[in-house]
Amino acid sequence: MYQILDILSFIRFLNLFIASLTVCLCFNLLDCYNYIQLFLCIGIVVLSMIFGNIMNDLIDIKTDAINKPNRLLVKKMITESQTKFILFITALVLCYLLSFLSYKALLFYGFLFCLLVFYNIFFKKTPFIGNVIVSFLLSSVVVFTELIISDHFKQLLPLALLAFYISVIREVIKDLEDYKGDQKTNYYTLPILIGKKQTNYFVMSLIIIFCTICLIPAYINIDYLLYIIIIIEIPMFYSLFLLIKEPTKKEFSQISMILKGVIIGGLFIIFLINN
Repeated sequence: MYQILDILSFIRFLNLFIASLTVCLCFNLLDCYNYIQLFLCIGIVVLSMIFGNIMNDLIDIKTDAINKPNRLLVKKMITESQTKFILFITALVLCYLLSFLSYKALLFYGFLFCLLVFYNIFFKKTPFIGNVIVSFLLSSVVVFTELIISDHFKQLLPLALLAFYISVIREVIKDLEDYKGDQKTNYYTLPILIGKKQTNYFVMSLIIIFCTICLIPAYINIDYLLYIIIIIEIPMFYSLFLLIKEPTKKEFSQISMILKGVIIGGLFIIFLINN
């Protein structure tokens, strides 16, 4: 049982689940019922995220030994050679699936893949720029899905911007959580550049802006106000409360999980509004 949970943690199952839900929502929003396209898109997105996560784990072994000592690579429950083999198989299956894409979708995917590699090599230790790149890569799931469905990107820009914004908040929170390990391994993140307290204030301002933006649909349709308050506003204000009292590493991790829950809740609300 523990081994299964370790493997799910290794591939970031919850993140993969959220990404798959996002793809399904995009298909629903665009009234597309081509299930071959749906499974193709989910397969490419999930495998790409697994590839990126494994690459990240290989590069971050020293940092994770301090920040995340329970990861499989750090605990040596899986070797580097085994990890590289999984990376190779993932890339092989990805190449096969990518052969079914249109020219535009393939070109956009190529750009995203290059950005992922450049991030890991050059921008990973760069304050805030790294956060923005990762957030863009995560929100690009929406863009990529619409390109697969309709070969253009027009309708889902608000959803992509929303995903980008909340991802920026979560990525900065993760930097706050990993402060000690990043400091010891010379990672030049935003909290190290301007300090944890100033970064806290920055994140708090982003959360307040986000909570304000999320109330806009309530003016369009008052029926969804209760959902927005319970699913988004209350968890986000609880996160604000934790940030105000200078949270510990454990509490930063808790905030990060709250944000994941808000993302899932946000997808649910968007689905309700559309239906």
